Amino acid sequence: FWIDTADKQPCVGTSGMIPWKLHVTGKLFHSGLCDKAINPLELAMDAIKEIQLQFYKDFPPHPKEQVYGFTIPSTMKPTQWSYPGGVINQIPGECTISGDVRFILLLRI
Repeated sequence: FWIDTADKQPCVGTSGMIPWKLHVTGKLFHSGLCDKAINPLELAMDAIKEIQLQFYKDFPPHPKEQVYGFTIPSTMKPTQWSYPGGVINQIPGECTISGDVRFILLLRI
């Protein structure tokens, strides 16, 4: 286990960070003919929403977090978004969302 201080308060039992990445492939096409495209940005947003809903269902805040003064429970969040670029009237063919997971661990000492 790890006991440390962060800014002004003690930090007990944190577990670091788990990076993740989701790469989505769609179909590049002109936005004026969007029925011929598959928009990976929309697919990625829908996928991340479902993944996050399941994460927070599986890892809800622990009741002791308030006792120990934890302000943030375990989290799974996107932090970066990338795609190949292009012109504004073009739906891209792919995109990648990256992020991190941070778990709160409560340890018995």
